[in-house]
Amino acid sequence: MKSSKNIVLKEECLYFVLIILFLFISYLPYLIYDFGFHNDFEIWAYSNKKCCGWFSETWHLTSIGRFLQAILQNIYLSFFTDLHSLVYGRGLAILFSAIAAILIFSQAKKGGMSNFSSAAFSLGVFLLPPAQVNLSWITNFIPAPFTAVLVLLSAIIFPDFEKIKTRKPQVWINLWISFLLLLASLFIYPPTAGFFLLIPLIKITYSGIQKLADRAHAIYAFVFFGTTSAIYFVFHRLIFMNLYNIHFPKTSFYRFDVSGSIFENIYKFFIEILPVMLNLWNPAPSILIAVVVLFVILISLGLLRFARNDESVIPAKAGNPDPRFHGDDKDVIARSRRRRSNLTSLRALTSLRALTSLRALEGDEAISRHCERSEAISFSSSSGLPSFSQ
Repeated sequence: MKSSKNIVLKEECLYFVLIILFLFISYLPYLIYDFGFHNDFEIWAYSNKKCCGWFSETWHLTSIGRFLQAILQNIYLSFFTDLHSLVYGRGLAILFSAIAAILIFSQAKKGGMSNFSSAAFSLGVFLLPPAQVNLSWITNFIPAPFTAVLVLLSAIIFPDFEKIKTRKPQVWINLWISFLLLLASLFIYPPTAGFFLLIPLIKITYSGIQKLADRAHAIYAFVFFGTTSAIYFVFHRLIFMNLYNIHFPKTSFYRFDVSGSIFENIYKFFIEILPVMLNLWNPAPSILIAVVVLFVILISLGLLRFARNDESVIPAKAGNPDPRFHGDDKDVIARSRRRRSNLTSLRALTSLRALTSLRALEGDEAISRHCERSEAISFSSSSGLPSFSQ
């Protein structure tokens, strides 16, 4: 037994190393060249070495419900001295993305995915175009990779529903820690808090919710996330904004209010956001790419449903088929197992698409925020890579 556990542990460690190595190689250019993006150059528009010298977006971030991001951003940006020093910030972002990928890998395995599918899925999350932007963008380290780790830790600490019923002190301590970490992530960057739902979604996709305990835990996780989000919204909207008399014009991108045009937003999602998602955030969207991606998703969902129906003929003890089954029946079982084994990558793709849906708001916000500013494109003399300065 001990030898078997050691083998499993060694295999997991090997995957951890491969995940770190793959991300390092993928983002190696970020560590070689000197460049900056967008508002990275605002770092030196103020005295960033003095405490509370304040980054130019500090009050804006505070007013839209991200006071914790504003505080952490000022501390983080105080360490950068020149263009070359931004390399260390990108290195830190790659490190945090590797930590987050390892956390996703470990939880995906618990959710029913194989080692290979878990590794492919966790790497895929941090190779998506939004991740490529966030890892290269210094001022996006706090709201993106840093907060992703924070949220995943919250989801991992979050106790099972069955444990809550035991009322043990340690379980309640874990629940409160999970709540505080999730609430903190909302005060940093709400879209990244969606990572919390990734773990229950993986479990639903792979293990299903046939059992009462699984359904109870899924509902419990979503209610917990919704309640925490509501507490965040009420605190900022009804307390903080009234206390400081903060108001946003109706045309503002950040209104921090309950939507009065739900159907209009749904229409906008299908017309403006969904095509970009189906193009995997390709800067030059194509109908062909969107159709191909949509086709793959629909086929994957169809095969998943087929596999679920197929599982109903499998005895409860997969390793010990019912002796009452005849030879032909056993062949059916064997073929069914092979089909389910071949579907692991498709399940990983389906879970990844679920995550990209959660990240849609972040991608759309980054694009909108980028378009609202008028920038002049300049080039770093040492690398020739584009850098955006105001």
